[in-house]
Amino acid sequence: MKELVSFKFNQAGIIHNLTLDAISKLPNFPNISNEESYYMGIKVVNSIFNYHCNDVKYPSYSEIEPYYNLIKGDDSYIVIINELLKNGIISEELAEEMKYHYNNLIVVDNYDKLQKEVLNFIKHFKANSKLSEIEVIICWYCASVTMFSYNYWNDVEFNPENPWYSIYHKNDKTKTKGKFWHIVGVIAADCAGALVGGAAGSVFGPTGAAYCGAAAVGAASKVAAG
Repeated sequence: MKELVSFKFNQAGIIHNLTLDAISKLPNFPNISNEESYYMGIKVVNSIFNYHCNDVKYPSYSEIEPYYNLIKGDDSYIVIINELLKNGIISEELAEEMKYHYNNLIVVDNYDKLQKEVLNFIKHFKANSKLSEIEVIICWYCASVTMFSYNYWNDVEFNPENPWYSIYHKNDKTKTKGKFWHIVGVIAADCAGALVGGAAGSVFGPTGAAYCGAAAVGAASKVAAG
């Protein structure tokens, strides 16, 4: 599992976790809008990379919002993939990689299988020579977010002291799909957020895709969890 701890773009998963922590510390938590969550993600990204890169532009919230609004049910990830493809925001090649990830992610029912799924996804997109540099970054981000999101929400599920605990369990789907499904459902939404942000930010080049991909994940996570 060496590759799981040596991602090129692990910052996406780290920023996801830090953004959710930051959101939970806001005075009006948990009554935080999706827009506030998105801009908190940008704030966290800037706080980490402010001294390492030049200023990067981000898409406005209005460009991201329509896709956040699609995070409603168990199939939100695939719905968003298809919507981005229909709107010409992502290519057929990237859509196929995301669908590969989605189809394998939704059937896992324990952590070991989740790790294997991520490794298989990495091998799959690394072997795809048709992906652009930006599309590879987005794939790496989704792989990273999958693992970090699991660690974050696994703590939430079993830790009553976590600020997100009551929100997570209020929207509990475990009765119909088993206890592991709720975590997988949130992870899938997080990956959709990374995809949306990365695709929208790609107009600003690879760095824009990377920064926005990371910034958009926290809000997607908040929508799915609540």
